[in-house]
Amino acid sequence: MDRENNVLITMISRISDGAHHDTSETVYPGKAFEKDGCCYVFYDEHDEDTGEVTKASLRLRPRHIEIRKKGNITAQMTFVPGQQSETEYKTPYGSMFMTIDTKRADVQFGLSEVRAELNYLLSFGGSSAMKNRMEIVVRYIRG
Repeated sequence: MDRENNVLITMISRISDGAHHDTSETVYPGKAFEKDGCCYVFYDEHDEDTGEVTKASLRLRPRHIEIRKKGNITAQMTFVPGQQSETEYKTPYGSMFMTIDTKRADVQFGLSEVRAELNYLLSFGGSSAMKNRMEIVVRYIRG
């Protein structure tokens, strides 16, 4: 599927630091296309407080997921099982360096959707790692 399609992107994040657990779900309209075994997804995130827009993109392929953000929030996050990556996460309130230790990055391609699941540890500036689980569902809108 080389042409661009309208999609709905659902992201469910579960974060645990041992004592506290938090779950959030967001849904974004966007565009996606598949090429050479990858699914490329593009969408806008809107800051509820300021109204500022962050352009976001996903690159989903088996055992390798990239999330890029540019705008109000700027970051480039890479998830590959068994690998650690470091990135700078920039916000209007300041920047912080974070380390991502990916445990799992699965992607399944279906006829009407692409599903991804991430398990990773996330730490900011040497702080203790938080356990994270993220599910991403990209549903193609037909019509």
